[in-house]
Amino acid sequence: MYTSRIKPSSDAGAVTSSHQNTSFAELFKNLRKQLVGKQSCLSRAGLRCTDAAISHWERGLRLPRPRTMRNAVDVLVALGATPEEIQQLVSAWTAEYVERKIVTRNRLLEESPPPSYPG
Repeated sequence: MYTSRIKPSSDAGAVTSSHQNTSFAELFKNLRKQLVGKQSCLSRAGLRCTDAAISHWERGLRLPRPRTMRNAVDVLVALGATPEEIQQLVSAWTAEYVERKIVTRNRLLEESPPPSYPG
């Protein structure tokens, strides 16, 4: 079985020009519709997540965690996704995942009180 490895790369934003600004949510939804149709069909195809989780991803409310994303890539490849489609999807996911991590980290840094030093 094909096992994917998702690693952030220096060319995470390097996708084909026609999909350069396409979100992970839009790419995932289009690919799912092209390959299997309904969300429930994708979850039954071995994705090991709920239809609600897929719905959240497709509406841009959440991103799959790295392990779930690797599983999603494996399932999509088994269903017939091309290497180009997978690369576009992974690139969009990586860019959004890294951006969300940075935003979360910055928010935590702003909210945490400055350290107090014993005097």
